[in-house]
Amino acid sequence: ASSSEQQRAAASSSKEQDRMCGSVVAKTKARDVPHLPRLLQVILGIVNIFAFGVGVIIAGILNCDLSDIIIGILQLVIPFVGWVWAVIWGVLMVLRRV
Repeated sequence: ASSSEQQRAAASSSKEQDRMCGSVVAKTKARDVPHLPRLLQVILGIVNIFAFGVGVIIAGILNCDLSDIIIGILQLVIPFVGWVWAVIWGVLMVLRRV
């Protein structure tokens, strides 16, 4: 591969990463929790409250939504802030479907 092809590929990869980061930030600011069938969303919301981030990760996998998976992973690995974020997210998941 030529140098210009490698530069284009690197620029494309960088744009994709910027877009994904922007998507995660936008979803977080808008408190845009994953949308699933009612019972499943309530169950995963409760799971997210007690197993921080796991409910959002599963919802992201079911929805094929990488930004939800990343949000769930962040909730799982960031001490205290991730826990608070996960509890809020879990409550929102339940409240938006009850």
